[in-house]
Amino acid sequence: MKKLYMAVVMVVVSGALMLVGSTATNAAPESPNECKVVTEGNLNGENGPGRKFVVTNNKAFINFTVKGNDCTSTVSLRSWYSPSRNGTPHEAQKKFQVKDRTVAPGSYTMGVDLPPQGCFYQVDFVRVLDNRAPGEKNEMLGFTLNGTKNCIPPNPPQPPQPPQPPQPPVVPVYTCDALSVSQVSRTSFTFTTRYTLKDATLTSLVYVIYDANGVEIARTANSTYEQATPATYKVQAVLTVLAGGTQHTVIAPACVGNFTVSPENTPKCPIPGKEHLPKDSPECKETPVVTVVTTTPPALPETGIVESIASVLGLGSVMAAGSYYAVSRKQLLSALLNR
Repeated sequence: MKKLYMAVVMVVVSGALMLVGSTATNAAPESPNECKVVTEGNLNGENGPGRKFVVTNNKAFINFTVKGNDCTSTVSLRSWYSPSRNGTPHEAQKKFQVKDRTVAPGSYTMGVDLPPQGCFYQVDFVRVLDNRAPGEKNEMLGFTLNGTKNCIPPNPPQPPQPPQPPQPPVVPVYTCDALSVSQVSRTSFTFTTRYTLKDATLTSLVYVIYDANGVEIARTANSTYEQATPATYKVQAVLTVLAGGTQHTVIAPACVGNFTVSPENTPKCPIPGKEHLPKDSPECKETPVVTVVTTTPPALPETGIVESIASVLGLGSVMAAGSYYAVSRKQLLSALLNR
C-alpha cells in the first residue's frame, strides 16, 4: 500500500513538472535587463585616495565594474573644453572627445584625451539610458575638472553672405477719390467717402462744413450731419493718414460736395418715396416708365377676280342711278318755274 501511494505521488509530481516545463517553453523571451555600473572610488576628481579618475599624460582614466546577469549597459566617457575650473553647463563648453561603449558584466578601464595642457577641462562618465524619455538626462557616474586657462577655440568664421539686391523703395499711395451726399430728411444728410490707401494707414476722417460765404461752421467725424438753418452748404472730406512714419493730410477736389436745407414751409415732393425732398429738387420727378406694346395688324380679306368684277359693276350701277335722279330733279324744277 505504501509503495502504491509513493508511485501515485511520483506520477503527480512528474505531471506537474511537465506542465511547468511546457508553460515555460511557450512563454515569450524576456528582454535583457540593463546592468548596474559601479565606479571604483567614491569621490569625484582625480589622482588621490578614493578618487574615481586618474589623470596622466594628458589623458583621464576611470575604472568601473558592470554587475548583473544576462545584461548590457552603454557607457560614455566625454572630455570638454571648459571656460573655467568651476563646473559649467555644457552649453558653455565645447566637446573635445567622446568615447561610447556597450559592455556586459565584468571589470573595465576607459580613457579619454584631454584638451591641451593647462586648458580648463571637464570629463564626464555617464550611463546612457535605454529608451530615454524626452528631457530625461543620462545617469552621471563621475566627473573631474581642472586647468588654468580658457582655451575654448573661437567659432569658425561664417562665410560672407552674398549681397542682397537693392529693394525698390516703397512708395505709399493715399488719395481721396470721391464724396457723395445723400439727403435723409429736410435737415439730415449722410456723407460717403471713397479713398485709396497702399502702404498707408487711415488715422482719421473729418467732414468740414462751410456756409454759402465759405466760412467754416462745423467739423464732424460722424457721417450723418444735421442742419436746420435753410441755406446751401459745402462739405469737404479731410483724411489724415500715416505713411512712412509721417502723418499726412489729404484734401482733394473730388471729395467736395454741396447740399441744401430748404425752408420748413417749402412744398414737399408729392412723389411717393421722395416726400422728404423739396418740390423743386432735381430729384423730385417721376422716373419714366417705358411700356412697349406690340400689336398684330388684322389680316386682309382674301378675294377672287369674280368678287372684284362684281364690286365694280355694282358701284357703276349706283353711280348711274344717282346721275339719272339728279337730271330728273332738275327737269321737274324747271317745269314748275315756267308755269
